[in-house]
Amino acid sequence: QQRENELIGWLEKNDPNRANALKQLKQTDQRAYIKRMMFEMKNYREIIDAEQTNPALAEVLKKDLVLKQKRNELLEKIKATADQAKRDDLISQLKDILGQRFDLIVEKKQIRYEELKKKLAELQESVDKSQAELKTIKSKKAEEVDKHLQQLLSRSEQIDWN
Repeated sequence: QQRENELIGWLEKNDPNRANALKQLKQTDQRAYIKRMMFEMKNYREIIDAEQTNPALAEVLKKDLVLKQKRNELLEKIKATADQAKRDDLISQLKDILGQRFDLIVEKKQIRYEELKKKLAELQESVDKSQAELKTIKSKKAEEVDKHLQQLLSRSEQIDWN
């Protein structure tokens, strides 16, 4: 229910027509609504999640979704068109859409690459910190062993109130 509300809210902001269509479908055909919600969740979940963590990626994903829809529409028109001149024009449009999608795919990979690079830098910083800590601990071995030995030996002379 929470995801459903989240998707409807997101659609109201980003695609009000689709949100209204879903609301109407819920009123008229619950089974079709559930099926449609599953489809829409699949389409929009990644975008919604990306908006929280990486808005630049979310924008690319939105653009890609629009281009996928245009691609599908053009494919349907191409299949339905018998006129060769019109068909060639539609194929040319499809080629342009595919080129734009390719650019978005590259951009999406670039964004994810940058994210991984940032995570790697953070991990490297953590590794360096742990390595320095380990080096410090090793250099104080004799001092720490003597200190712990004194603690152990002095305990027997003290009263343990616990």
